[in-house]
Amino acid sequence: MQTVKIKIVVIGSQLVGKTSLLNAIVRSNNSISDDEYKPFDNVSTMTVKVIKDDKTYIFELWDSKSIDYYKIIQEMKNEEISVVLICYSVMELKSFQDVKKKWLPMIRKSAPNSHVIIVGTKIDLRDDRVSLLRLDRLQNLKPITIEEGYLFTRENNAYFPNVLHFHKLESMTFLIKLFQYLVIHLKWKRNVHALFYK
Repeated sequence: MQTVKIKIVVIGSQLVGKTSLLNAIVRSNNSISDDEYKPFDNVSTMTVKVIKDDKTYIFELWDSKSIDYYKIIQEMKNEEISVVLICYSVMELKSFQDVKKKWLPMIRKSAPNSHVIIVGTKIDLRDDRVSLLRLDRLQNLKPITIEEGYLFTRENNAYFPNVLHFHKLESMTFLIKLFQYLVIHLKWKRNVHALFYK
C-alpha cells in the first residue's frame, strides 16, 4: 500500500479558532484512540491517518500558536506536498484583513508551492444575536460574508471550505473536504485552481 505524507500548517491571527479546529479534526478521526489523543493545547503537532483507494494518507498537523511558523513554513519548501490553512474569524474584520496583508503574502513568498486553503471560522456566530449586536455597537461592523471569503479565495487561487462550529459531524466533513481537495490536486500537482463552495 502506497503512503503519502502531507504536512499541514495552520496559521492565522490569535483567537480565531485554529487550535479548536485542529482538536476537532483530530477527535473526529477514527484512527486515533482516546488513549492516544492529546489536545493541541498541550502539543504542537499530531498525525491523522486516512486510508482511501489502497493508499494511506498521513496528515501531519501543525498548530502555529506554540511554534515558530516562519521556521516551519521555510521547511515546507522541501516537502513534496504541503498545505497551509490560513484561518480567520468571520466575526473579526482585522483577522480577515490579516489574511490579505500578512499571511497570504508570507506564504506566497516563503512557500510558493504549498497548497493554500482559506478557512472562515466561527460562522455559527453570524446568527448569534448577542455577537451581532456587540459587533455592530462596539465596532460598527458586520460579519464577513461567505461571498466575501469566496471571492477573496478565487482572486488568490486558494480553496475555501467555510467552517461551521466544531461539532464532530462538521469537523469530519471539513476533513473529508480537505482530503477530497488534496486528492484532486495531488493529481494536478502544483496547478491549483479554486474549487467552488458547496
